[in-house]
Amino acid sequence: MSNNNLSLANQLLRWFEKMKTNYENNIKQVLNQFEANQEKQQTRLDKSHDAHIASLTQSYQQQIADKNKHIAQLESQIQFYQQQLIQQQKNAEQLNTRYDTVVTCMLTEKRRDFNIRDIFDDDEFTVFEPTTSKLSVAEPTLQPTQQTPSNQEQEADEQLSIEQIYQQGVELRQQGQYSAAFELFQQAAETQLPQAMGALGRAYFLSEGVEENYPLGLAWLINAANLAFSPAQTKVDQFKENDPELYQQALELAEQLL
Repeated sequence: MSNNNLSLANQLLRWFEKMKTNYENNIKQVLNQFEANQEKQQTRLDKSHDAHIASLTQSYQQQIADKNKHIAQLESQIQFYQQQLIQQQKNAEQLNTRYDTVVTCMLTEKRRDFNIRDIFDDDEFTVFEPTTSKLSVAEPTLQPTQQTPSNQEQEADEQLSIEQIYQQGVELRQQGQYSAAFELFQQAAETQLPQAMGALGRAYFLSEGVEENYPLGLAWLINAANLAFSPAQTKVDQFKENDPELYQQALELAEQLL
């Protein structure tokens, strides 16, 4: 082979080697650029994922915070309504207590009014027939007398006079002269005339000639009942059953009147 052919072959060989080297370099550059781009893309994806995860985490935490806040508000409202319920229960108990007290008072007053109206509408204390003799309010003034045979008739006369005083009080009361009637009933009651004691008790209950005083009126009825005066016994039994508290008060007063 001539030197020219060898030179041409060498040139071709160098050209191919150069082409090969250039191709390999290009391939390397392309691969490096691809890897670089892939790495950048992965970095971008990682950053995007991280940002998305951070956003989701923040949103989740915000939702949890909102829910906790809402729960706290609900608990506060529950506590408020519980306090309101407790207060309403207390108010209801107070109202029930006041209602029971008012109803008890109303029932007591109604029972008393019923007893007074029904018990004293018909005057059962008028026992004696009217007498022809009329005594003034000031008559008579009784003085203690010795028990002698000669005074028995005088004592009988005095008893008759007491009954006349009582009867005159009944007549005055029927005429509407309550104050004068009360004075006569009191005079006769102090001598332990049962009918007068009953009439005096009636006067205190119905405020006839004297200020209304239930305990004192019932006390006089008790004393009349203790003397076996049946109308007074009936009334005392009714008050004892319907108003025990008033009966106990009157019972203590009755002992002081004797």
